[in-house]
Amino acid sequence: MITNDPDNKIRELVITGLVEKFADISPVRLRMSGKTGKTLVRTIKIKPRKKYPFKITNAVSTNKNILCSLLDTGNSTDGAYSLRVETVQKEKGRYKGKLILTTNSEIKPEIVIEVSGKIR
Repeated sequence: MITNDPDNKIRELVITGLVEKFADISPVRLRMSGKTGKTLVRTIKIKPRKKYPFKITNAVSTNKNILCSLLDTGNSTDGAYSLRVETVQKEKGRYKGKLILTTNSEIKPEIVIEVSGKIR
């Protein structure tokens, strides 16, 4: 920590605490790779924890070459959501982006999932 105290310009702080999971997400980060001309599709499962229930209201990608769509609305028996992720990049190279899931939760209004990959 930086202060304006001339005798203690820099102070070290130690912060401890319990970090609880808001949801079970599998995989947490998505890596995709494949050959040109092939469609790459994966599914991400998002299951709210009982202590922190929420609904996903929207899903968007920050990269135009990564498409995402919600396959169900959380009405499954375990309350889980399935997110379909597809890479539409046709040329060789690496790509990355983020999937931004909007929720109705005040605690965590957005869930961000990183996506990266390589077309060879």
